[in-house]
Formats: sequence, structure tokens, C-alpha cells
Amino acid sequence: MSCCALLSCAAGTYPVNLSRRPLGMPAGEHRFVVALGTYKPGGGLASDGTYYWGITDQLQYQFPLLMTYGGPVADNLELRGRFGLVGIGGGGSQTSRYFRVDPRYDYIGREEVYTQWTGGVVARTTLGELAALVLGVDSSMFVGAHLYRPGVMGRGVFILDIGPRLSASVGVAAGLSAEFPTGQEDYQVGVVQIGSVGDLEGRPTVAVHLFDQLDLVGFISWRKSVEAEEGVLRGTAGIDWHFD
Repeated sequence: MSCCALLSCAAGTYPVNLSRRPLGMPAGEHRFVVALGTYKPGGGLASDGTYYWGITDQLQYQFPLLMTYGGPVADNLELRGRFGLVGIGGGGSQTSRYFRVDPRYDYIGREEVYTQWTGGVVARTTLGELAALVLGVDSSMFVGAHLYRPGVMGRGVFILDIGPRLSASVGVAAGLSAEFPTGQEDYQVGVVQIGSVGDLEGRPTVAVHLFDQLDLVGFISWRKSVEAEEGVLRGTAGIDWHFD
């Protein structure tokens, strides 16, 4: 993706202000979000990246196989439902609890393919000319050869346009997940998250609008399970490129 390609885009169909941006995408619109960063403790590489496509004004596709459908249902209210595959990869299926408590339960060495599924609903309403509120409930399922992990999470995101070129958002989420590792004890754990919690909508913590079709974005979040002694602080920065 060259700089020339980014700068030569024709005017896009997205509103400039983040609070005015709908949950869905206009028909024929494409969107790439790419961001890199790190997390603590640990200091490893963190990344955010996905592709969106507005198939119609009501139906949206998100890589790898997530479909979102819906639109305005009343004055100042947009409602959408979604279901599909949000992640696929290879690696170990360690569980956070067993990994910390007993090294015998470390599954990092077990190579396998895993998938992550989700389903849920999300709603958006504006709060005046400069703000919006997004609410959502999602159920999820991680499926691996040695572990499956269902969960449910509710969240709310407040979005504010600070100026003509700057937007910010902050979210709060809470949920419950269960882990069922093969041959080991099952357990449930609560999770809380603050900051960038609307990952499936790609709502950044901070967005700087450079051009009609190009934003600089940053995602910051703090996530903690109830059983953990400390949470994980995560931050990434990159671009949001949308065009038709």
C-alpha cells in the first residue's frame, strides 16, 4: 500500500466525524484497519488488522467470515445483528489459569488449528451533534483440539468528536467465560475491560482525520480477568483507510 495510493483516493462516503459514522458501511465501500503496538506485562508485539466490505447498505462483510446485517429501526437508533468466524490460526491452546498455577498444564507445545466464532447484536444512538453511544452484547466461542472456551460479554462505548479532525472514544465491558480443557478441570472466570472494547466495529480510542478517506488511529485497552493478579495494558497505532 503506497503513500501515493493513499493520497490519490477520491472523496469517500464516510462522515469525517467518528460519532456520525454508522455501524454499517455504504454499499461498495471498502475499509482496511492496520495497527501495531505492544502490551504489558510481557512487552510482546500486539496487532490490530482487519478488512471490511459493504455488500449492501444493510449487509456488511468482515474478514475472515463475519456477516453483519441491519440498519436504522427508529429515530436516532441503528440496530444490527451479526454472526460468523472472526479468527482462525495455529498454535497452542494454553489456559491462563492452568499455565500460572501448574506448569504441567502448559499447552503451548501442543500445535493445533483453532477457530473463534461470535454472534450478537449492537446498537448505536447519537447524543447531540458531537457524541454517540454504542451498546452491544456478544457471545463467543474459541474452539481448539484440546480446549474450547465459550463466553458472553456486554459493553458500551461513548464516542466524542473533539474537533473537526479529532475524535475519541472510551468503552467499558464485562463478561463471563468458561474453559473446558481436555482431561482437566473445567472452570469459569469473569473479565472486565476498559478503553477500546468495540473491536468488531473498529472504533479507535483516538482518531485523527487526515483526509476524507484516511485516519490515523490508536487503540488502547486494559483487560483483567477476576482471577489474575494484574491486568494487561495494550496499545496499538496505525491507519484506517476507507474508499469505494
